[in-house]
Amino acid sequence: MPVEHDEEHFEERLGHALHDVGDRFDTDRAALAAAGRARGRRLVLRRRAAVAGGVAGIALVGVGGALLVPWGGTSAPQPSSSTVAEQPSGAPAPSPVTGADLIRGLEELLPGGKVSAQEARGTADSPPLPYVRLVYDDGKGAAAIGITLERLEPGSENARRWATCPDKTVVPHDGCEIKRMSDGTVLMDVKGYEYPDRRVDTKHWYASLLTPEGHHITISEWNAPAGKDAPITRAEPPLPTEFLKAIITRGPWLDAIDAIPEAPDKPTATPSA
Repeated sequence: MPVEHDEEHFEERLGHALHDVGDRFDTDRAALAAAGRARGRRLVLRRRAAVAGGVAGIALVGVGGALLVPWGGTSAPQPSSSTVAEQPSGAPAPSPVTGADLIRGLEELLPGGKVSAQEARGTADSPPLPYVRLVYDDGKGAAAIGITLERLEPGSENARRWATCPDKTVVPHDGCEIKRMSDGTVLMDVKGYEYPDRRVDTKHWYASLLTPEGHHITISEWNAPAGKDAPITRAEPPLPTEFLKAIITRGPWLDAIDAIPEAPDKPTATPSA
């Protein structure tokens, strides 16, 4: 990891030097832009590898790709998460990730139990806000589990909100922990409640992963088959917090966020004089 940081610092200094030189000389800007895009792809791939490595203490992968869960068992084999190979300028966008892909990705990462009421939206659906929801029953009561995927603007107020534990006076909760990885990825877990006023004791536990590029994944679970207007079926949600973290660092989630179409009205950078 230190070698990668040194390389990134060197590339940043080199970028500043190229910018200074570009202010005084005319150059092939198209070539520079293509090189910048290629570098960006390399950084994304490196950071994805860092995310997977940074949570090695959360879950281990055993022989055959089975996820070793905290209670000593194993889950189903991990679904493969393809990455977009580095392509020259003008390469096509990543292939869409369907709702069926997301349902399969979540089901394969859950420990043994029954699943029902599966629902999902893919990256090509409208609006392009992918998610997956289902009801999971490990034999101790049905519980809703859901994952939402989105792309946040790095450094924005919304991104900062997902890198800070909520204020207990505003969002009551029994605990919140944040893990900041060396590449800037933030992993947060919160043990909260569906209703802030606690009029119903429905528990809402969730884990959130936010990368420096703005990939944001949230997995939530409840101790009821739905977040609202459903009877409580168990004392606590079914999955330990560490297992929630393991799920959001695996599966097709990052690829799905990469496949979300850019907003047509999103401002684009304009090169300086």
